[in-house]
Amino acid sequence: MDVDRVAQTLRSRVPQLAADVDIDALAATALAAWTTQHVPTGQAVPPAVARPEEYAALRSVVDATWPIGYAAGVHAGHTITAGYVAAAALDRAERARPGISDAHRDLANRLQAARVSTDALQGYLAKAGWRNAVTWRGGFVFQTVSLEADVVATLVPRAGARDHVARILDAATTLADVEDRDVASVLADLASPPARPALGHAALRYLWDVYDTATELAHLPPRVNDPGPSNNDYLTAYGDLGDETDLGRLVAAARVGYQHGFHEGHGDGAWSAGSRLLSQVQHRVALDLPTSVRIDGRTPVDWLRTVDTDARWAADAVRHSRHPSQLSAASAAARAFAPMTTLQPAHTPLPAAPSRPSTQPRARRPR
Repeated sequence: MDVDRVAQTLRSRVPQLAADVDIDALAATALAAWTTQHVPTGQAVPPAVARPEEYAALRSVVDATWPIGYAAGVHAGHTITAGYVAAAALDRAERARPGISDAHRDLANRLQAARVSTDALQGYLAKAGWRNAVTWRGGFVFQTVSLEADVVATLVPRAGARDHVARILDAATTLADVEDRDVASVLADLASPPARPALGHAALRYLWDVYDTATELAHLPPRVNDPGPSNNDYLTAYGDLGDETDLGRLVAAARVGYQHGFHEGHGDGAWSAGSRLLSQVQHRVALDLPTSVRIDGRTPVDWLRTVDTDARWAADAVRHSRHPSQLSAASAAARAFAPMTTLQPAHTPLPAAPSRPSTQPRARRPR
């Protein structure tokens, strides 16, 4: 066997992996593990299942490919959960309206700017006659000439930039000056705001804190501990045979190691992100929130706990209803946050599943 044959077999027998996984690297890792495995002791080998050397090879491949899948799953679960919570905050926030204070209007405009995509801003500028003059740090600088014959420039940030909201607000402010209108109307033209009941300043501030915390969390590394594969994973690899050849057994073990690791990591990443987000929002808000504040008839803390539960439920529904390779679009949307159009808001019915998870920590699978 060589790496090319292993990679080709993986692509043909597990086509769902090909879209997002570096198959060549996975094949090289699996083959190296297969050829360098060590024969375990008699107690480590179920005698009725396989010969010691055969079972040791399968275990080595599962051990080698599991961490790759686990890391990918953690990243997907982490970003989808953070993105869901950010989307829920944007979905509930109201737009700027007449009669509110300047501080209230600033919060509404910031949340509306988070809904604006870079494509929408770029398209608006192009239609308005602005010229794409130069690129800068992955973004595009557009220029136009004002009525006073001055050259005016604004930046369209790259998708997923951490300062996305600030850059969109800067661009909207520049457009408002050039077009002689208010910033809120410009933002409404760039992204249609949802029709939501009015909120007080404190409630809108809380939604901004939730959104800002969720977007920042998505850019931070997850905090999880890889438990590694269990004996059940090894037995599954032995039972999942494409054929009786060494190549068939190796590919089966590589698939089981990667996919089982992915699903375990996806759950860990989702639960870790939800727990960290609740803690960070609570620490950020502290005692500054008046007790009379309500969001949809609930205290802000209760509202966020419900969204957090929905986010973990949505992440589990995605994990069980899609193959790992089909999660890339949702993960990319969760990283970009501008706008969160592909993630389900909190009030949208979620896919049906046998049961809804509680807010208690998940029980680890028997090892």
